[in-house]
Amino acid sequence: MATIKIQGSSGGSGSVILTAPSTNSTRTITFPDEDLNLGNVGGAGNVKAFASWDGTGTVSLFSSANVSSVSDNGTGLWAVNFTTNMTSTGYVTAMNVGKGDAGGDLNVAAHYRSEVDSTARRTNYVRCCSANKSNYTSFDHGIVDLSLIM
Repeated sequence: MATIKIQGSSGGSGSVILTAPSTNSTRTITFPDEDLNLGNVGGAGNVKAFASWDGTGTVSLFSSANVSSVSDNGTGLWAVNFTTNMTSTGYVTAMNVGKGDAGGDLNVAAHYRSEVDSTARRTNYVRCCSANKSNYTSFDHGIVDLSLIM
């Protein structure tokens, strides 16, 4: 049977020692003296914001984190406004829209640039859009999901 021993010191550092049977060497993992975010194992990034909303009619959020509101910018066009600004625009967005009423076709979603502003990503919001896959016309969806990872 393996054991885990967590031990601190008066200097503020600590260590976790994992011991397995049938081994003749010591294996030690040392953690920093701070809370660990296991969602960032391997440097993959953390979800900094997410939102799920009804994109038809008046936009209404189903659920969200670090999103103050979603602005309706036209058919199939939205701006997701952050409660706390991102530290840079070097984030990744992942969007999903449901199979809608647009002829039963699967639909596409992405962040977009406008003719007025060539930047889709800002530290205080991100623009996103959805369209019918068969003809790429903008389309409002009943369920739109967005995650932002940094």
